[in-house]
Amino acid sequence: MERVFIFLVLCIAFASGQTLSQRARVKDHDKFFTQVIQETIYEIERRGFSTLKLTNITQNVNTTMYRFHALGTVRYYNGFLVSVQHISVTNMRQTVGTNTVDGVRVPTASVQGTLNLIDSKLGYDVLYTPVEGEPQHFTGDFNHSTIRWIINIFKNLNTREVSISLTSEVSGGLVYMSFRPDTNISQVLSRQFFPYNNSDGVRSWEEIILPIMLDVIANKIPFPEVCYSHC
Repeated sequence: MERVFIFLVLCIAFASGQTLSQRARVKDHDKFFTQVIQETIYEIERRGFSTLKLTNITQNVNTTMYRFHALGTVRYYNGFLVSVQHISVTNMRQTVGTNTVDGVRVPTASVQGTLNLIDSKLGYDVLYTPVEGEPQHFTGDFNHSTIRWIINIFKNLNTREVSISLTSEVSGGLVYMSFRPDTNISQVLSRQFFPYNNSDGVRSWEEIILPIMLDVIANKIPFPEVCYSHC
């Protein structure tokens, strides 16, 4: 299985939002966000990318291609992240303002950024079961041009509690899943799988990523101080 070590390339964009005072801001927000992401990626790498599992997918197939007809069911299972060629962190910004929690306005500092997993390979075991004939087994790889995570890190300035929200987006472009072995059936199946089929699986990675990030902030890289004047 391919393992690719990851380096972070930073594309820093600063923008201050609404603040508790005209000049309040989160200090060194870009450095904080970068370090949290870096430590999170290190921990995922230590555990293995294969811990980022994908949900099983079942499709019904009834397609003719090159005078070859495929009729049956295909199941994609045991899916996981195989490799990532490149990672970038972009769109980092900070705000100091208020959020409404249970009807109460709460002073809140936040740091937001985007984690981009570029040229990510996802792998599956594939089982095609035709209406007539014997089942056929394949291995399938799908390359996403970008898997994007929009990350918001919040700090309640009253309780000091930190929380995180994650939103995932996947894109693939005009690519087909690559099957091994390459057969008439796999040629048909490769045209039935689309980038959005992986959306639910990628979204489920939040269950792995979120606890790691919270642990990093609690024990390694604390949320920065808020500066209220002369920032």
